[in-house]
Amino acid sequence: MSVNWTPEQLQAINARGSNILVAAAAGSGKTAVLVERIIRRVCDAENPSPIDRLLILTYTEAAAAEMKRKIADAIAKQIKENTDNEYLRRQGMLIHSAHISTIHAFCMAIIQNNIHKTAIPPDFSLIDDTENKLLKNQALDAVLEGYYKRIEKKDAFRDLTVGYGGIKTDDNLRGTVLKLYEFVQSLAYPEKWLKTAADQYKKVVKANSVEGTVWEKLLLDICYDLSKEIKESLDTAMTLIDGTVPHDHKCHIYYTDMYAEFSSLFSLVLNKSASYSELAESVNNFSIPRFYGKSGIDDDIIYTLESIRKEIISKNLKEMAELVNAANSENIEKIIKCSPRIQVLKQLVRQTERLHKSMKREKSFLDFNDLEHEMIGLISTKKGEPTQLAIELQDRFDEILVDEYQDTSNIQDTMFRLISKDNKNIFMVGDLKQSIYRFRNAAPDIFAEKYREYLKGNGGICIRL
Repeated sequence: MSVNWTPEQLQAINARGSNILVAAAAGSGKTAVLVERIIRRVCDAENPSPIDRLLILTYTEAAAAEMKRKIADAIAKQIKENTDNEYLRRQGMLIHSAHISTIHAFCMAIIQNNIHKTAIPPDFSLIDDTENKLLKNQALDAVLEGYYKRIEKKDAFRDLTVGYGGIKTDDNLRGTVLKLYEFVQSLAYPEKWLKTAADQYKKVVKANSVEGTVWEKLLLDICYDLSKEIKESLDTAMTLIDGTVPHDHKCHIYYTDMYAEFSSLFSLVLNKSASYSELAESVNNFSIPRFYGKSGIDDDIIYTLESIRKEIISKNLKEMAELVNAANSENIEKIIKCSPRIQVLKQLVRQTERLHKSMKREKSFLDFNDLEHEMIGLISTKKGEPTQLAIELQDRFDEILVDEYQDTSNIQDTMFRLISKDNKNIFMVGDLKQSIYRFRNAAPDIFAEKYREYLKGNGGICIRL
């Protein structure tokens, strides 16, 4: 019995030559589409991809086993319909050794096959979650104890400790260190992230300003959006009055002058070339004069113009002024005072990480984070470029197919990119509404960003089921 696929499902099944993101809501048949895509790739008469040249990954062992079963059943059906096909019979045998697994099982297999390239004990095993949590806390205890012994000489640590819970308890500080440690483990290059984050504070200390920091970029990005909305609303106002209000009328002159002044003052902001100080200058120098040009104008036009002026222009300007004020001298001073404490916080995280790793190695243990980082170490140089092993993996797989992509972390997304051939053969299926692995530091924003960019045609194809 043939399946009546929808046009969107057929596109997801047949699309080739690019990264593909399938945004599949519950009940949209995503698993059936995924299996059908695999079968059609395997059975393609002109350009077949043997099942062992497809890397099929998901997030639980149960899901991986179910996926393997469905693919095996589909191949078995093809064999039954083509009993003399030697190629299909071979696929039926290869299914048992095909790369259909969880991400961590895939990492485990690659690490075991390249153990000689690592510093991992050959007899390593995965640590139990409970024991791993105990070792992690013991590592943090030891690191903190060393700091407490020298607290009188460690002003920044003392300030950090008091700031995170006072004298009686350091539970908040401990929780912050552990939470930050867990977060950076979900990143491909945690040390680089920690250094970059701490360096933002150093830049403020050096410049006595947010210019050149992540905060400046954030302020400029938000204010660009607000300014763009003001510009578009003024365009709307000018289009309206040009066709209905005489040019010498006070209303026309009012909006023409406002349009010209705003366009001039905010030109750098709208061109995305402004610095924080230039943004502040634009916001502080622009004001909305009182409006006295209502007489002789249709009430509906006045209502529209007043709505634009009050609900968009005034509100957006007020929000920009608040954002600019967030980087005033008082708050800059607070950031400067935080800088040495942030450096200590970074050190606490890094030292806890190193000691925790050492304690695991003594017992020949790895945890799931270790699997991912050891994998990254095998396929990425320190500069983030693919290693020879990564290039071999790129050549080994015709396509990488990942289910439940909304639960992907930064390090996993980096891993897929490194082993992807020209970053054009990753097939991703997911649904943001079904993201349930926040506690594993999944980053649904990765899926959301690809969704936005692929819809624009940047980097891949987005298909909505």
